[in-house]
Amino acid sequence: MNIKVGVFWLCNFDIVYDFEEYEIDKNQKELFAFSKQHKEVWEELSLKQFGGKYSKYAYDFFQRGRVYYNSATKQYSVVMNDLRKDIPKTILNKIYELFEIN
Repeated sequence: MNIKVGVFWLCNFDIVYDFEEYEIDKNQKELFAFSKQHKEVWEELSLKQFGGKYSKYAYDFFQRGRVYYNSATKQYSVVMNDLRKDIPKTILNKIYELFEIN
């Protein structure tokens, strides 16, 4: 089974993101997370995605989050940096699409 985990930013109506893909077997029991911090990848991603229009902003300007996969429970988790705010359903659906979460 292949899974994707990663980081993302909610930039107005766009989602800037990066992911890593892992192949796991049914016996693995661990939490999979993106290996880098938001700060490490923002500069490159913000230049490459959406024509670079977000590159003038600091990595922590926009709301950001992570996608994790727990192979013990076989579930994904989408977590935002501001836990007080719910992710709108349309945005969550787009994140599921980008990370190929069924």
